[in-house]
Amino acid sequence: MPLLTEQSLADCINNSFWFDIVNKRVSEFFALNEDCRSCKYLKNCSGGCRAYALVNDPDNYMGKSPMLCELLLGEWPDKIIELVKGVRPDAKILYL
Repeated sequence: MPLLTEQSLADCINNSFWFDIVNKRVSEFFALNEDCRSCKYLKNCSGGCRAYALVNDPDNYMGKSPMLCELLLGEWPDKIIELVKGVRPDAKILYL
């Protein structure tokens, strides 16, 4: 990790592994994860959480986020919406 006491701020930003992680584009993630490119939840997920991906594979921060895959592919958002609508039929559900 760069230190401001040893490098300029510009150098820390431009040559930082951590900044590289933060500055990743969703398109870069999808280029590396073929399963995700064809997933029907692509727009809801955008690759999931990088921290959860690291939990699954500590050497691959661009890997899939298995917990989010399980949630979405298990149709849990639809099940939750159905339960809420059963209790409050007039509830406005904001889900993409």
